Amino acid sequence: MDVENITNIIVSEDETVWNNSGYLFYSAHALFLIGLLYTKRLPGHTLVFRISFLFGFCILSFWGYTKHCHIEVYLWFIILAAADLMMLFTTMKHVYYRLQSPPSQYKSVYDILFQPLNVSVVEFMELVKHSDGVKKIDVNDIYVSEGERRAGDALSLLLTGRLTVSQKEANLYNIEVAQFLDSSQWEAAGRQDTKPFQVTIVADVESSFITWTREKLEKYLKTHKFMERILNILIGRDIAVKLYASKSTQSSISEKKEVKQTAKTEELDEGVGSFGSSIDSKKSENQPSISISNA
Repeated sequence: MDVENITNIIVSEDETVWNNSGYLFYSAHALFLIGLLYTKRLPGHTLVFRISFLFGFCILSFWGYTKHCHIEVYLWFIILAAADLMMLFTTMKHVYYRLQSPPSQYKSVYDILFQPLNVSVVEFMELVKHSDGVKKIDVNDIYVSEGERRAGDALSLLLTGRLTVSQKEANLYNIEVAQFLDSSQWEAAGRQDTKPFQVTIVADVESSFITWTREKLEKYLKTHKFMERILNILIGRDIAVKLYASKSTQSSISEKKEVKQTAKTEELDEGVGSFGSSIDSKKSENQPSISISNA
């Protein structure tokens, strides 16, 4: 057998191997291309990306081991597939957490406050577990009275209902669902010595709220920095909203007082003017009339 025949046999064998394994190579890279072209705007981007790369790595490992018998190619693609599989499990875990829904009594609070900040249901329920539970308050019941209880020992979040905050019998603002009952007191107590409540909080309707004590909540937040940042954001925003509401209420009250004072002043001026005119008329009536003849 001459050299030319041997060369033709080797080339034909290589072409046969390539033709038999080419579809695996192309299929794997087609999956890679699908994963890369599936943009983030489409639903399930991360899952599609991970799954397509996982199957691509598996196909390439099979292609390298069975067709070319290169053990290093097989091992490298197996390692890549295992790493991608671990990331896929992590992604599916996060997707599972996102698809879960909190209990009905917490759903409105979670949807309004925590879900927009990318807090999962599992993380939210872990925060709930470190609370003192849900408490209820009837209509016209007092949550706290002015000057009676030390402020800052607990943090409460309204789940249902509505409460009114007043000071010296003047209404400052209302507390609606998904707002804290004592956020300003909580923040102030963490920076200085605690003082009694300076306001009175009364329930307008039957309400329910969840409460965290300072000791338990601070202990939990020391090991959960993400939730600590989330609560700092929510508390700061709540304080800003209430300050704006209270200042608006105070300005409206002062405007009403000014209007009343102006009305009273105008009434008093009118009364003084009418009284002066009546006196002048009486004086003119009492003066003796002098005729020309008498003069």
